[in-house]
Amino acid sequence: MASLADISQKLLPNHFFHLFNRGINGQKIFVTEENYNYFLKKYAAKTKAYLDTYAYCLLPNHFHFLVKIKSVDEVLLAGKEEYLMIPKALQKELVTNGLKVLSDMPNLKDLAYLNPANQTYINPILGFLEKQPFSYLTEQPHQRIKTITASWLVSNQLRKLFLGYAKAINKQEGRNGSLMQKPFRRKWVDNESYVKWLVWYLHRNPLHHELTIDFQNYRYSSYQGHFSEKSTLLKRAEVMDLFDGQVNFYQLHIEAAKEWAEWQKFVME
Repeated sequence: MASLADISQKLLPNHFFHLFNRGINGQKIFVTEENYNYFLKKYAAKTKAYLDTYAYCLLPNHFHFLVKIKSVDEVLLAGKEEYLMIPKALQKELVTNGLKVLSDMPNLKDLAYLNPANQTYINPILGFLEKQPFSYLTEQPHQRIKTITASWLVSNQLRKLFLGYAKAINKQEGRNGSLMQKPFRRKWVDNESYVKWLVWYLHRNPLHHELTIDFQNYRYSSYQGHFSEKSTLLKRAEVMDLFDGQVNFYQLHIEAAKEWAEWQKFVME
């Protein structure tokens, strides 16, 4: 069962996260080979302006991504190009998590004196936000407002990715309803050692699940992509810097210096 932290952690700018999810009741989310390619194509299109990808692994009934959310300004710029007005879901997020900052803004100074125990403050602020262009949020000096907005934008892009993919698979398979568990799971990756071990973990995951006897040849992980010279969205240079070069990257993956049991302190699927 997912912990509260796994589903409620905000995707904060400039932070690493392990994103993962599985099919409902463990069912397959990738049925054909083309499904894997389609998912990665849609993933790139939806997320490239919002986050950087360091490693990934797709398996028949679940997936893993190691990502770093882009800066606040980069995320807000991407959102500004997509939204003309502040979406209603974002309005509610701002009211819930940014009310004090919102009420302190000069244009909302008259609302600052409403009783915070009285729910009547919600409608005036939502009413105000409904009339504002999305650019209103990007121009505010309050960093908390920008961070809340950026975090929501990243989560919403991922939500749209997963919903869109589920619709495509439902159409392909003639099925209805949810394809994956909701909400998708995420873990904050808070140190460099954790980042390195997650790269190793994701790449060796097909071996752990007995899908292959040679993880290096598994087609739906980022392992081969880190040795390729083809154009990619993978942060190759940054990953190789973490491992002090390709030789160490290769040796660590082959030697498998840590036991899977020890990994559970970092990753629970």
